[in-house]
Amino acid sequence: MIGLIFATTGHAQVFRDRTADRLMNRKTLPLLLPPRVARYSLAGLILLWTAALVFLWSPPDVVSAVFVMTALCAGGAVSARWDEADQWGYVGYAVWLLLVNVLPGFCHVGVRE
Repeated sequence: MIGLIFATTGHAQVFRDRTADRLMNRKTLPLLLPPRVARYSLAGLILLWTAALVFLWSPPDVVSAVFVMTALCAGGAVSARWDEADQWGYVGYAVWLLLVNVLPGFCHVGVRE
């Protein structure tokens, strides 16, 4: 699972460098795929991971809500089409990724034996 999230991170990082990648003739997903497919696939992956991780770790409702809101912000910024939005989209993704790493800490919260 960590490997797949890491691959998603690679996909997210490339958007903020699209212009430089194009100039250097790099072959990255945002340049190889049609723009809509590249952007919406990332937004979809973020939302899919969010749903799967909330289901897996069962954090408290408040934490789940913050996690989902962060995913929506990161995914929404990804769908914008200008360089500044790509920068902010990656910041949103970085916050989301931080929360991904915090969620396992909730696996035993509220569980009584």
